[in-house]
Amino acid sequence: MVNLKFWEVTKLEDNHKLIGTTWVFKTKQNPLYDKKEYKACLCTQGFTQLPGIDFKKNYAPTGRLNSLQTLFVFAATNNLQFHQLDVKSAFLNAPLTEDVYLSIPQGLNICQQSHCLNLRKALYGLRQAPLAWYDFLKEWLTSVAFQFCIPDPCVFFRSNELSTWIYLHVDNMGVFDLGEASLMIGIKITQDEGLISLDQQHFMESLLEQYGMMDCRPFPTPLVTIEHLLLATSDEVTKLKSLKINFRSAIGSIKYISSSTRPDLSFEVSTLSNTLNDRAYGTGMPSCMYYTILKAHRIWGSTTLQTFPKG
Repeated sequence: MVNLKFWEVTKLEDNHKLIGTTWVFKTKQNPLYDKKEYKACLCTQGFTQLPGIDFKKNYAPTGRLNSLQTLFVFAATNNLQFHQLDVKSAFLNAPLTEDVYLSIPQGLNICQQSHCLNLRKALYGLRQAPLAWYDFLKEWLTSVAFQFCIPDPCVFFRSNELSTWIYLHVDNMGVFDLGEASLMIGIKITQDEGLISLDQQHFMESLLEQYGMMDCRPFPTPLVTIEHLLLATSDEVTKLKSLKINFRSAIGSIKYISSSTRPDLSFEVSTLSNTLNDRAYGTGMPSCMYYTILKAHRIWGSTTLQTFPKG
């Protein structure tokens, strides 16, 4: 941040509205989900910003999944290769148009009582940061003859001797070439001549590990017909909470799988999603847990990959 001239240390004035900061420590999986990277990220407390005062606009587009799937089909049909680029500290490249002042973060040897930081570029947590990053990247891409698609402004293309298409997903400019695309938004990509295969096996395994079902036995069917969803009693709701299982989160993850690579699970996900508000149960063990396990088993037992063949 210091090398990028990310902020300017200035004296604290009475008219300066300070935005707090916090350090976020997280782990990031590598493409094979077998190693973790430990990262620290300085974030702003953007929830204290007021619309119309601290920022004007904050909506920023992000790439649609069906746009990515369309590009997979286009690449396979025309025997093109997918490559992946990682933008290092993306937000830190986008300049700000508003005056934003931060309190001194922990770890900086600057007097907090008399000084503050005047931000020059966007920072994680700012309400306007995603839009600032998108506008910055869009301006640069259009300056080198790229055009954006009207239906999806996160898809850029340039037609010349070597046609290039760009799908922008992460809002989150050293650029690292990661080579041939292998993992994107939880989807493993395998490329061959005229064929692109997609699977989410590693993502599915991480879900099973998260919900303690790594030793589960696969079921041949995604739903059972003898079980009916009933409205949960207060005691059953308490029991579910005590198990610390977020049913909505589990179904949301499986819904993402169904929309990405497993459309055959759409009906089952839709059925389970109808009862999210009521935390529905069946007789005996909670059905919301039971069906979640069945869903995970159904996914675990499948080895079929979603493919996009040439033609």
